[in-house]
Amino acid sequence: MATKSKARLQAKSQRRQLAKLKSAGLYSGKIDGRKKPSKYQQSLIAKYKDVVTGKASVVKPKDAKSYKSIFQVVGDKVIVPRRKGEKIRITEKGSIAGERKVGGRKVRTYFKKVKRGETLAADKKPTMYFVPFIRGKDGKGKPIIEWKRFPNLDMLKQFMEGYDYKDWTDYVVKERVDPDAPYTNSDELNARLNKKIGNKKRRKIRFPDDDDGEE
Repeated sequence: MATKSKARLQAKSQRRQLAKLKSAGLYSGKIDGRKKPSKYQQSLIAKYKDVVTGKASVVKPKDAKSYKSIFQVVGDKVIVPRRKGEKIRITEKGSIAGERKVGGRKVRTYFKKVKRGETLAADKKPTMYFVPFIRGKDGKGKPIIEWKRFPNLDMLKQFMEGYDYKDWTDYVVKERVDPDAPYTNSDELNARLNKKIGNKKRRKIRFPDDDDGEE
């Protein structure tokens, strides 16, 4: 009896997860409330586990395919990993952006598509840069991304001058910290950001929200 009850609860939970995938546009079939999800439906739940658990958001940027090197892309949708409390959205220009708080300050993040060898223009506001590099593939054949952090544009340029670009992903991630927030210890803030992202090997990243309409 206990086993049957547990099976019913599991099936109910899986149907809820399947409903989330349908709402996100990752499943278009029917959900039968009287039956246990099929093996195919269960495989989708496992495949998009981060979406059903809230660890990733599904968005539709203007050019979804351009994000293939750093995110999982399904048709016109991009699955973007998110950190706790982080909001993911699409800017007016159609790019992915997000917003979160670090040490009491609002941190806004957005992606800049950069061709190999292209020189980035300096930002008017203090900006930190994160560059994704491909460092091989995981057991499922998906790229392992290593994020390198640069506190300013000069340090990024200095690094890129001698780089051969063989595992360049054509993206630079910019992060701006709200200067009006009460958090004033920039060294400690940098340490917190390093702990959040750092140079660890990752397959995905999360983002924050940007109001300035940049791509």
